[in-house]
Amino acid sequence: MSSWAYRAGVTARPRGHHETCFERLLTVAREESRRRAIDAAIVALEAAERLWRGPALAGIAQGSLSISVTRLEELRVTGVESRMTLELERGNHVAVLPDLAALAQAYPPGDRLHGELAFALYRDGRVAAALEALDRAHRMFVEQFGLGLSRELRLLRQQILTESRQLQSVRSFLAWRSAVPTPMAMAMAA
Repeated sequence: MSSWAYRAGVTARPRGHHETCFERLLTVAREESRRRAIDAAIVALEAAERLWRGPALAGIAQGSLSISVTRLEELRVTGVESRMTLELERGNHVAVLPDLAALAQAYPPGDRLHGELAFALYRDGRVAAALEALDRAHRMFVEQFGLGLSRELRLLRQQILTESRQLQSVRSFLAWRSAVPTPMAMAMAA
């Protein structure tokens, strides 16, 4: 089990005022990423992840807090996705494979996560595994949501099959990825 999956699997919640610290760290990471300070952004995101010990606000009567819980969980996933993206940008595709696989299972509607997992597998020279990851995502989308792969994931699948030059560049892949909505953006649009 990866370190992220282990930390996330433990009875987790931000501790007290840590919710604000978590959000502040995400803001710092975004700012550092915009400045292209990738290492500093990753450090901030890792620090934010260390504040978690399971589901948001676990053990607290939910009721009116359910919106806050959902928002925090989405922020958490967005933060982890951001770290994975930065690690991919750094060329650490092998190092993030276990975390990406765990996240893709834990958050099935995440097109970005499934795309990043397939990309990381492809970059590791595991073309068949990359295609299988997309096939698994397709089956999951059909079974759970009655939907097939998004246009972006179908395009990624085609690029993997044809060994597109676009997949040789992490920057090209990340440009594709930025067109895929985040879970938070999808929730806000609904």
